[in-house]
Amino acid sequence: MAAARPTRYTSTSRFSQRHDQPAAIHLSKPRACADDRSHLSEPIEWLTDNGSCYTARDTRAFARDIGLIPRTTPVSSPPSNGMAEAFVRTLKRDYVRVNPRPDARTVIEQLPGWFAHYNDVHPHRALRYRSPREFIAKTCEALSGL
Repeated sequence: MAAARPTRYTSTSRFSQRHDQPAAIHLSKPRACADDRSHLSEPIEWLTDNGSCYTARDTRAFARDIGLIPRTTPVSSPPSNGMAEAFVRTLKRDYVRVNPRPDARTVIEQLPGWFAHYNDVHPHRALRYRSPREFIAKTCEALSGL
């Protein structure tokens, strides 16, 4: 997801196991990991659409309890939804499908590393094949020279 300001997002989606692996993690429903109440080391903004399951008081409270900052896309904003969907597609293609995921806990434990790689190393076409961190550094460097 190419964002206009530096931030960390996670998005709504579902990481499904292959049919021969029973475990699944549903990021679109935080209750799926309710048994693991461990807090994240730093807050992550959780970007969703305005569906009732994402705006429900219990869902938003649970997200805050585990260290997520619930955010919703603007109503009737296809570009915002498209960015969130592109992020999920990339996460599934470049991280979920190529890493071991025998159970939900393993996936949860791998998420911080995946997000760090996505932000620090992964090339983004919208950013001229730079990582978000590289793009931000170059932009700041260019602006400081003005």
